[in-house]
Amino acid sequence: EDDPETVLPMTIFRQPSGLSPEAENINNLAPNYYPNKARGKTKDEIEVYIHGRYGVSDYGKPVYARQFKRDKHIGDLKVIPCAPVIIGIDPGLSFGAVIFQIDWSGRLFLLREVVCFDESLETVCDTKILPLLHKEFTGCPVMAVMDPYGFTRSSNDMRMAADILRKRKIRCRPAQDNVPDSRVQAVRRLLDSWTPDGPKLMVDSRCLWTIRGLSSKYLFKKQMNGMYSPTPLKNEYSHVMDALGYAAMYLLDGFRFEDTDDIGSGVLYSPMQDMAAPIDSRTGY
Repeated sequence: EDDPETVLPMTIFRQPSGLSPEAENINNLAPNYYPNKARGKTKDEIEVYIHGRYGVSDYGKPVYARQFKRDKHIGDLKVIPCAPVIIGIDPGLSFGAVIFQIDWSGRLFLLREVVCFDESLETVCDTKILPLLHKEFTGCPVMAVMDPYGFTRSSNDMRMAADILRKRKIRCRPAQDNVPDSRVQAVRRLLDSWTPDGPKLMVDSRCLWTIRGLSSKYLFKKQMNGMYSPTPLKNEYSHVMDALGYAAMYLLDGFRFEDTDDIGSGVLYSPMQDMAAPIDSRTGY
């Protein structure tokens, strides 16, 4: 998708729902053809075979299928100058982060995402997170909320993920918990919330990992007994979805401006700083 040489120009035509006034070919069908076809069908089957919309495969059930509306929750969003930045982070070698801003009416704009695999947190911070913040969110106070495990020491080097953010002057705090259902319910509440200006949560159209996760790729796997797993499937989309969940939990609890801080002059962190100064105490949590 990022290579213009592989993108073909095309026009998409969507067939009207069989139950809509614009339904096609009705004169050549039996009376009440589509209403009769809809009887006894599940909601997902009706969405696909009657309304001609995207539905759910038999492999799994998307976690946010009922709440996320592509035509409502996606937009071409702009960075808000000087507005606070909230970063949700799921640290680890499979890394996910989402970057929010809050507009002056309280709406939440998910403006950027960072998804990486097989890279250390130091590398992700120094080559992706910090350059992105300095380039696109200059002058914005920043804070991060992440998996509480990021505040426990690694058995390998006795460091915490929080230490890595502290050294780079990013104030951070742990999410309330790392229970999967807590994250899911928090995101669902945001997706279901509306303001006089529209949806409470908006996602920038460039955040493809997040959009795919919300629409279909983050899912409950169907088990052999026909039931769905109680927790979402761990896959390449689950890390950015977990990051979204951590941010959602914090934002629902109430954003506090004092949680944020200026990340500095734009001079990027150098590992040589470790030799000159102790870990600072900016997080304080």
